[in-house]
Amino acid sequence: LFHPDAQNIMQMILPLLQNHAVNQSAPTLVPIDQILAASARIARVIGAAYAPFLPSVLPHLLKVANEKVDISITDGDADATGMENEYDEDTGTESITLALPGMGVKKFVLNTTQIQEKSNAARAI
Repeated sequence: LFHPDAQNIMQMILPLLQNHAVNQSAPTLVPIDQILAASARIARVIGAAYAPFLPSVLPHLLKVANEKVDISITDGDADATGMENEYDEDTGTESITLALPGMGVKKFVLNTTQIQEKSNAARAI
């Protein structure tokens, strides 16, 4: 029932992926992570009929899945120890400050947006 619509949508998605592959710094109408997520949903719906699109989509998914995640551990502020996690929407990072026996107070910062994108790419693959 949805196969013709899914095929048409994929035909619109492919040029966006090709443009992104050529110039990754160029702004896109739709963020690449959303394009890949939509593509994965379409793959689940149309099953084997998705095969012709794999050569165009798979390299993007593999790139995202293999990207190194931004993680940092720095000396923390003792006053912030045990407080709730802090989320920075601008950078997509989450941080927490902990007192570690033998190491002192450390602040852990993890790019949770990247983790989510890697997870989505791995599920799509």
